[in-house]
Amino acid sequence: MKEQIKAIERLFTVREVAEASGFSKVKIYNDARAGKIHLTKLGRSTRIRESEYARWIGAAAK
Repeated sequence: MKEQIKAIERLFTVREVAEASGFSKVKIYNDARAGKIHLTKLGRSTRIRESEYARWIGAAAK
């Protein structure tokens, strides 16, 4: 049987994304409500997938 190895995608906190992007946490949550960025819930924690962050920041730069 062939084994498939899936890459584990990094998850960022909203604070990490805010610090890296220069946007406020409020803007990130507002964009999530507007459907511009997808947030992932892990229990009580809210995270953003690395690929989702890259897509969102690319769209914001346009």
